[in-house]
Amino acid sequence: DDHVTFELEFLAHLLAAGVPVVAPIPLENGALFFAVEAPEGPRQVCLFPWAEGVPFTKAPTPAVAHVIGATMARLHNAAETFQPPAPRPINFSVGIGRSFPAVAERLAHRPRDVDFLRAAADAITSALDAAYARGAPCGAIHGDIHGGNVFVASDSSIAVLDFDTCGEAHLGHDLTSFTWANSFFRLDPSVQGLDEAIDDHYLAGYGSVRPLSDTDLADLPLFVASKEFSFLCGMSAIMNVVGHMSLN
Repeated sequence: DDHVTFELEFLAHLLAAGVPVVAPIPLENGALFFAVEAPEGPRQVCLFPWAEGVPFTKAPTPAVAHVIGATMARLHNAAETFQPPAPRPINFSVGIGRSFPAVAERLAHRPRDVDFLRAAADAITSALDAAYARGAPCGAIHGDIHGGNVFVASDSSIAVLDFDTCGEAHLGHDLTSFTWANSFFRLDPSVQGLDEAIDDHYLAGYGSVRPLSDTDLADLPLFVASKEFSFLCGMSAIMNVVGHMSLN
Protein backbone atom coordinates (compact mmCIF):
# COMPACT_ATOMS: atom_id res chain seq x y z
CA ASP A 1 0.00 0.00 0.00
CA ASP A 2 2.84 2.43 0.78
CA HIS A 3 4.29 2.04 -2.72
CA VAL A 4 0.92 2.53 -4.39
CA THR A 5 0.15 5.54 -2.20
CA PHE A 6 3.53 7.09 -3.11
CA GLU A 7 2.86 6.62 -6.83
CA LEU A 8 -0.69 7.96 -6.80
CA GLU A 9 -0.02 10.92 -4.53
CA PHE A 10 3.05 11.78 -6.62
CA LEU A 11 0.85 11.77 -9.73
CA ALA A 12 -1.76 13.97 -8.06
CA HIS A 13 0.98 16.37 -6.96
CA LEU A 14 2.43 16.57 -10.47
CA LEU A 15 -0.96 17.15 -12.07
CA ALA A 16 -1.66 19.98 -9.62
CA ALA A 17 1.68 21.50 -10.64
CA GLY A 18 0.64 21.49 -14.30
CA VAL A 19 2.73 18.52 -15.41
CA PRO A 20 0.80 16.53 -18.09
CA VAL A 21 0.56 13.18 -16.33
CA VAL A 22 -2.26 10.64 -16.19
CA ALA A 23 -3.32 10.97 -12.55
CA PRO A 24 -5.81 8.78 -10.65
CA ILE A 25 -9.51 9.62 -10.34
CA PRO A 26 -10.40 9.70 -6.62
CA LEU A 27 -13.15 7.55 -5.16
CA GLU A 28 -16.24 9.24 -3.70
CA ASN A 29 -14.59 9.14 -0.26
CA GLY A 30 -11.47 10.87 -1.60
CA ALA A 31 -9.25 7.77 -1.53
CA LEU A 32 -7.08 7.17 -4.57
CA PHE A 33 -7.41 3.38 -4.61
CA PHE A 34 -9.11 0.41 -2.98
CA ALA A 35 -8.05 -3.21 -2.55
CA VAL A 36 -9.58 -6.53 -3.55
CA GLU A 37 -8.61 -9.98 -2.37
CA ALA A 38 -6.87 -12.17 -4.93
CA PRO A 39 -5.38 -15.69 -4.62
CA GLU A 40 -1.91 -14.15 -4.18
CA GLY A 41 -3.10 -11.55 -1.67
CA PRO A 42 -4.56 -8.03 -1.74
CA ARG A 43 -4.43 -6.22 -5.09
CA GLN A 44 -4.73 -2.43 -5.28
CA VAL A 45 -7.18 -0.98 -7.82
CA CYS A 46 -7.51 2.57 -9.10
CA LEU A 47 -9.11 4.36 -12.03
CA PHE A 48 -7.27 6.54 -14.55
CA PRO A 49 -8.63 8.79 -17.31
CA TRP A 50 -8.05 7.76 -20.90
CA ALA A 51 -4.89 9.12 -22.55
CA GLU A 52 -5.53 10.24 -26.10
CA GLY A 53 -3.07 9.69 -28.93
CA VAL A 54 -0.38 7.16 -29.73
CA PRO A 55 2.96 6.32 -28.09
CA PHE A 56 5.77 8.69 -29.06
CA THR A 57 7.63 5.77 -30.65
CA LYS A 58 4.84 5.46 -33.26
CA ALA A 59 5.34 9.03 -34.52
CA PRO A 60 8.61 10.48 -33.18
CA THR A 61 9.54 14.05 -34.05
CA PRO A 62 12.36 16.29 -32.79
CA ALA A 63 9.87 18.95 -31.65
CA VAL A 64 7.91 16.54 -29.46
CA ALA A 65 11.15 15.00 -28.12
CA HIS A 66 12.12 18.52 -27.01
CA VAL A 67 8.73 18.90 -25.29
CA ILE A 68 9.14 15.55 -23.51
CA GLY A 69 12.56 16.60 -22.23
CA ALA A 70 11.22 19.93 -21.01
CA THR A 71 8.30 18.13 -19.37
CA MET A 72 10.63 15.82 -17.46
CA ALA A 73 12.55 18.86 -16.21
CA ARG A 74 9.26 20.41 -15.04
CA LEU A 75 8.44 17.09 -13.38
CA HIS A 76 11.73 17.17 -11.48
CA ASN A 77 11.14 20.78 -10.49
CA ALA A 78 7.66 19.94 -9.18
CA ALA A 79 9.04 16.90 -7.35
CA GLU A 80 11.13 19.20 -5.16
CA THR A 81 7.99 20.16 -3.22
CA PHE A 82 6.51 16.66 -3.07
CA GLN A 83 6.17 15.36 0.46
CA PRO A 84 5.96 11.57 0.12
CA PRO A 85 3.63 9.78 2.53
CA ALA A 86 6.32 7.12 2.99
CA PRO A 87 9.79 6.73 1.48
CA ARG A 88 10.17 4.78 -1.75
CA PRO A 89 13.89 4.74 -2.49
CA ILE A 90 15.23 3.26 -5.72
CA ASN A 91 18.67 1.91 -4.89
CA PHE A 92 20.23 0.68 -8.12
CA SER A 93 23.37 -0.51 -6.34
CA VAL A 94 21.37 -2.70 -3.98
CA GLY A 95 19.17 -3.92 -6.83
CA ILE A 96 22.15 -4.99 -8.91
CA GLY A 97 23.71 -6.78 -5.95
CA ARG A 98 20.46 -8.55 -5.13
CA SER A 99 19.79 -9.73 -8.70
CA PHE A 100 23.33 -10.46 -9.91
CA PRO A 101 23.30 -14.06 -8.56
CA ALA A 102 20.59 -14.82 -11.11
CA VAL A 103 22.93 -13.70 -13.89
CA ALA A 104 25.77 -15.79 -12.49
CA GLU A 105 23.49 -18.82 -12.21
CA ARG A 106 22.40 -18.59 -15.85
CA LEU A 107 26.02 -18.20 -16.99
CA ALA A 108 27.51 -20.89 -14.76
CA HIS A 109 28.85 -22.63 -17.88
CA ARG A 110 30.71 -19.42 -18.89
CA PRO A 111 32.86 -18.58 -15.85
CA ARG A 112 35.00 -15.98 -17.66
CA ASP A 113 31.87 -14.03 -18.57
CA VAL A 114 30.65 -14.26 -14.98
CA ASP A 115 33.97 -12.85 -13.78
CA PHE A 116 33.76 -9.98 -16.28
CA LEU A 117 30.16 -9.16 -15.36
CA ARG A 118 30.93 -9.34 -11.63
CA ALA A 119 33.73 -6.81 -12.16
CA ALA A 120 31.34 -4.63 -14.16
CA ALA A 121 28.74 -4.84 -11.38
CA ASP A 122 31.33 -3.77 -8.82
CA ALA A 123 32.51 -0.88 -11.00
CA ILE A 124 28.99 0.39 -11.69
CA THR A 125 27.77 0.18 -8.11
CA SER A 126 30.94 1.84 -6.79
CA ALA A 127 30.57 4.69 -9.29
CA LEU A 128 26.88 5.11 -8.43
CA ASP A 129 27.66 5.28 -4.73
CA ALA A 130 30.35 7.89 -5.44
CA ALA A 131 27.93 9.99 -7.52
CA TYR A 132 25.39 10.02 -4.71
CA ALA A 133 28.09 10.76 -2.11
CA ARG A 134 29.30 13.87 -3.93
CA GLY A 135 25.80 15.35 -3.85
CA ALA A 136 24.41 14.54 -7.29
CA PRO A 137 20.80 15.84 -7.57
CA CYS A 138 18.24 13.39 -6.21
CA GLY A 139 14.48 13.37 -5.76
CA ALA A 140 11.29 11.69 -6.89
CA ILE A 141 11.61 10.40 -10.46
CA HIS A 142 9.43 8.65 -13.03
CA GLY A 143 11.76 5.66 -13.06
CA ASP A 144 10.87 4.26 -16.50
CA ILE A 145 10.44 7.17 -18.87
CA HIS A 146 10.66 6.17 -22.53
CA GLY A 147 8.85 6.77 -25.80
CA GLY A 148 6.31 4.04 -25.14
CA ASN A 149 5.22 5.70 -21.90
CA VAL A 150 4.45 9.08 -23.46
CA PHE A 151 1.29 9.43 -25.53
CA VAL A 152 1.10 12.15 -28.17
CA ALA A 153 -2.34 13.49 -29.17
CA SER A 154 -3.29 14.85 -32.60
CA ASP A 155 -2.58 18.41 -31.41
CA SER A 156 0.95 17.32 -30.32
CA SER A 157 0.08 17.60 -26.62
CA ILE A 158 1.53 14.81 -24.51
CA ALA A 159 0.54 12.66 -21.56
CA VAL A 160 3.16 10.91 -19.42
CA LEU A 161 2.03 7.61 -17.89
CA ASP A 162 3.17 4.34 -16.29
CA PHE A 163 4.71 5.47 -12.99
CA ASP A 164 4.76 1.92 -11.59
CA THR A 165 8.50 2.09 -10.90
CA CYS A 166 8.66 5.67 -9.65
CA GLY A 167 10.54 6.47 -6.47
CA GLU A 168 13.39 8.52 -5.05
CA ALA A 169 16.73 8.35 -6.85
CA HIS A 170 19.26 10.36 -8.83
CA LEU A 171 17.48 12.55 -11.39
CA GLY A 172 19.95 11.42 -14.05
CA HIS A 173 18.23 8.05 -14.23
CA ASP A 174 15.24 9.72 -15.91
CA LEU A 175 17.51 11.43 -18.43
CA THR A 176 19.20 8.26 -19.58
CA SER A 177 16.14 5.99 -19.33
CA PHE A 178 14.62 7.76 -22.35
CA THR A 179 17.76 7.70 -24.50
CA TRP A 180 18.69 4.14 -23.45
CA ALA A 181 15.25 2.83 -24.42
CA ASN A 182 15.52 4.50 -27.81
CA SER A 183 18.50 2.28 -28.60
CA PHE A 184 16.16 -0.71 -28.22
CA PHE A 185 13.27 0.81 -30.16
CA ARG A 186 15.61 1.50 -33.09
CA LEU A 187 16.05 -2.26 -33.53
CA ASP A 188 12.33 -2.60 -34.27
CA PRO A 189 11.77 -2.39 -38.07
CA SER A 190 8.31 -0.90 -37.48
CA VAL A 191 9.79 2.13 -35.67
CA GLN A 192 10.76 4.90 -38.09
CA GLY A 193 12.35 8.30 -37.47
CA LEU A 194 13.77 7.55 -34.02
CA ASP A 195 17.36 8.47 -34.89
CA GLU A 196 19.99 9.56 -32.39
CA ALA A 197 19.14 13.23 -33.01
CA ILE A 198 15.93 12.57 -31.07
CA ASP A 199 18.07 11.91 -27.99
CA ASP A 200 19.80 15.26 -28.42
CA HIS A 201 16.48 17.09 -28.70
CA TYR A 202 15.24 15.37 -25.54
CA LEU A 203 18.31 16.45 -23.57
CA ALA A 204 18.15 19.95 -25.05
CA GLY A 205 14.51 20.22 -24.00
CA TYR A 206 15.38 19.17 -20.48
CA GLY A 207 18.26 21.63 -20.32
CA SER A 208 16.05 24.49 -21.52
CA VAL A 209 14.09 24.22 -18.25
CA ARG A 210 16.60 22.70 -15.88
CA PRO A 211 20.17 23.41 -17.05
CA LEU A 212 22.60 20.52 -16.81
CA SER A 213 26.01 21.08 -15.26
CA ASP A 214 29.23 19.61 -16.66
CA THR A 215 29.12 17.08 -13.83
CA ASP A 216 25.55 16.09 -14.72
CA LEU A 217 26.57 15.50 -18.33
CA ALA A 218 29.69 13.59 -17.31
CA ASP A 219 27.55 11.25 -15.19
CA LEU A 220 25.16 10.30 -18.02
CA PRO A 221 27.23 7.34 -19.34
CA LEU A 222 27.27 5.92 -15.81
CA PHE A 223 23.46 6.00 -15.64
CA VAL A 224 23.23 4.36 -19.06
CA ALA A 225 25.47 1.56 -17.78
CA SER A 226 23.39 1.34 -14.61
CA LYS A 227 20.14 1.08 -16.60
CA GLU A 228 21.56 -1.57 -18.93
CA PHE A 229 23.04 -3.65 -16.14
CA SER A 230 19.98 -3.32 -13.91
CA PHE A 231 17.84 -4.49 -16.83
CA LEU A 232 20.13 -7.48 -17.41
CA CYS A 233 20.05 -8.45 -13.74
CA GLY A 234 16.35 -7.81 -13.29
CA MET A 235 15.30 -9.80 -16.34
CA SER A 236 17.57 -12.67 -15.35
CA ALA A 237 15.94 -12.75 -11.92
CA ILE A 238 12.38 -12.94 -13.30
CA MET A 239 12.98 -15.01 -16.43
CA ASN A 240 10.53 -17.64 -15.21
CA VAL A 241 7.87 -14.91 -15.27
CA VAL A 242 8.62 -12.96 -18.44
CA GLY A 243 10.41 -15.58 -20.52
CA HIS A 244 13.64 -15.31 -22.47
CA MET A 245 14.63 -12.20 -24.40
CA SER A 246 17.69 -10.73 -26.10
CA LEU A 247 19.67 -7.92 -24.48
CA ASN A 248 21.54 -7.20 -27.74
